[in-house]
Amino acid sequence: QRLHDHGHTNIRVLNSAMSAYTTAHSLIRFAFDITEYTPDMVIVMHNINDLMVNYQATARGLPVDPHYNVLYSTKRFTGDITDEDIVISRVVHAISSRLKAWRETQARPLVADSDTSFGKRYFKRNLSNLVILARAHNVEIVLLTMPFARSEVTYEKSRANGRPFPAHARLLDDLAAYNEAIKEVGKRLGVTVIDMAVLLGDKEEYFVDTVHYSTQGVKTFGHTLAPRLAVLLGK
Repeated sequence: QRLHDHGHTNIRVLNSAMSAYTTAHSLIRFAFDITEYTPDMVIVMHNINDLMVNYQATARGLPVDPHYNVLYSTKRFTGDITDEDIVISRVVHAISSRLKAWRETQARPLVADSDTSFGKRYFKRNLSNLVILARAHNVEIVLLTMPFARSEVTYEKSRANGRPFPAHARLLDDLAAYNEAIKEVGKRLGVTVIDMAVLLGDKEEYFVDTVHYSTQGVKTFGHTLAPRLAVLLGK
């Protein structure tokens, strides 16, 4: 709608993003799905899900692998059925599962500082390959940095989901470092980078936790991004 307001009334926007996707998933999505629609432009924004792989690896005492299997080969994402899924009583299983989830939420363990160097290398590799793939299909690609909230309140909301996080200051540093990695890829490959982290800012009312947006945040994000895309589309 905002692009139409800026005079680009022939624009269609297809949202091909998925919850929990990383750059590795987007590479596959681009190659197998998105190219079928012959888009003129693809907008890419990644950060936290790639970053989380580092924390999961640290929490489990494992290295970050190139395919992110340390996180995405786990049952939570694969949906594989194991012996623990075979239950006598669905009621008892439901209660015990909820109690287990509640205990994990209460624990909210802090992970030790993670070495993000390998994860960041794979992140930049995947972003670079997305650019190469886009250019091979004559698609303009635009990279966005990811806004995030800096307050302690939003940080505690993020930790409440039970996932492993480092200390607050370290999380903010890592998020900023991954945004810098996006800029590095853009500069090296000559790709447009829109610095949404700076443009949107970190007002607490824009976020429901450190990285997910409130309704106001979503609207402000769209209103901020649209005119900048309109300039690119008008070239």
